[in-house]
Amino acid sequence: MSSRSLDSKVGNRLALLAVFVAVALVAATAIALMKQQREREQVEKTLKNLSALASYLQRPRHIYVSPLSDEVAAVPKTTETSNDPTGQLALQRLFWVKGDTVPSDLSPFFDGTGLALDGWGRPLKYRCPGTKHPTGWDLYSFGPNGIDESGDGDDLLVGDAAR
Repeated sequence: MSSRSLDSKVGNRLALLAVFVAVALVAATAIALMKQQREREQVEKTLKNLSALASYLQRPRHIYVSPLSDEVAAVPKTTETSNDPTGQLALQRLFWVKGDTVPSDLSPFFDGTGLALDGWGRPLKYRCPGTKHPTGWDLYSFGPNGIDESGDGDDLLVGDAAR
């Protein structure tokens, strides 16, 4: 085999390798961009859910009467029961006070079992009195990492201190 033929084959293989590397780089970049876009969509959905539920919690026409005491409050306290670590039962007591269904304007923010979910499909956390808003309530998502950081870190938080 001549040296020219060998050089040509090596050159062709190097060119082919360069094409594969370029395609791999483009694919990796596209995947990274798609993941970033998906995360942005999940954050936006979570913020929309939090905003809608917070708006509902802030409506003055809702009065909650504790089934465990005679206390009347604007929102249920999560300290009433220790078997409610995410505060979902407290949210359900507020939203389902007049029946077994969530109000129609809030139904997009709950799953079929009555859990208020974030953009990642995880339950939102409700706490009253709040950690960040001790005279009111906290409502938050654990954020992209899925770890409860009590409203810090990448958690997405809304709250109300006026209660």
